Amino acid sequence: MSESKKRIIRNDIIIILIPLVIAALLLVLFQTFSKKGSLVLIEQDGKEIGRYELSKDLHIPIKGSNGQTLLILNIENESAFVSDSKCTDATCERTGRISRIGESIVCLPSRVMIKIVGDSSENRPNLPDAVAFYENGVRRQL
Repeated sequence: MSESKKRIIRNDIIIILIPLVIAALLLVLFQTFSKKGSLVLIEQDGKEIGRYELSKDLHIPIKGSNGQTLLILNIENESAFVSDSKCTDATCERTGRISRIGESIVCLPSRVMIKIVGDSSENRPNLPDAVAFYENGVRRQL
């Protein structure tokens, strides 16, 4: 192989490895510094149907409007996971365990969302976003 082809291959490897290493480092940092949640929030059809503490081991069947069990949520060892689902794709089961604030499990066929939140003292207040400062393209004061 010529020297220029070796250099191209080496440079290609470096260009691929640098973003992968940066992504791995960011993932480790986010996992290390993200807060553990204290509550599991369950919503069905956009309505809250329950809040449970992560510190208590529970087995929660989530039922549909017809009374049929759609999925089973387990809370064990301060994490939550879906152990059984009646939907065809079972994506919610494959999501695995969640325990950190902001993590969620979504079952679209059942219209169920399970997410980890902090207690009320940990939740941030609702602050206006950038859109709230502009109305019809003109900046306004709040």
